[in-house]
Amino acid sequence: MRLNIVRKKNDTFYYVIESLPNGSTRTYEKIGSHSYLLTLTDDPLSYAKKRVQEINESMKNEVMTFNEKVDFRDELPSSEATVSSSTVRNVGWLYLNEIYEKLGIDQFLGCVDTQRKYDLDAIDRHLVMNQILNPGSKLSAFGNLDRYQSIKRYDLHQSYRFLSDLDSCGEKLQAHLFRKTKDIVELDTSVLMYDLTNFYFDVNVNMKMYIPANVNMYNLTCHFL
Repeated sequence: MRLNIVRKKNDTFYYVIESLPNGSTRTYEKIGSHSYLLTLTDDPLSYAKKRVQEINESMKNEVMTFNEKVDFRDELPSSEATVSSSTVRNVGWLYLNEIYEKLGIDQFLGCVDTQRKYDLDAIDRHLVMNQILNPGSKLSAFGNLDRYQSIKRYDLHQSYRFLSDLDSCGEKLQAHLFRKTKDIVELDTSVLMYDLTNFYFDVNVNMKMYIPANVNMYNLTCHFL
């Protein structure tokens, strides 16, 4: 509680106001006008301040209790409103972000020719981090956006447009990542694996065969045609 003084043309008025959680205030008590308080005391301002202090002291010792009956057999009405959400934020992605920065992906995306006005790097950065830490669809990734500390926000429809723009420079991005990776770690390019999402392999004899993933591959040599 605090004192609020309102000066008008004919008189000055003293109020006790209460600050609310949403940032607004409301009048808790009207102490009285300056002219009225002069009938009670020689110092209306000190009188008003003392009244505010009395209210604050009484509220410190006041305990509010209430009783409410709850029938847990009652079905709760359906609602799309968010009741509560966690305030915990993921900061681990910032370690992965160091690798992202070393790969210079933000610089590459800054050179992508696009007419759409949105942050390609912000979308790519979040999608990459989320796919590593919490794999899922673009929709689920967007739903996780608030879970990451200090990550830039974007609109869902922009993430779908972003993939179209990224597809236009996909091969250049792969070449860029290959060069940057060679600068960071020592790569052995004598044996290259490719298209690892299926079970098809080219072997070192004049034949092609389908081999289940659980079969030993030590005697096979993978190579480009």
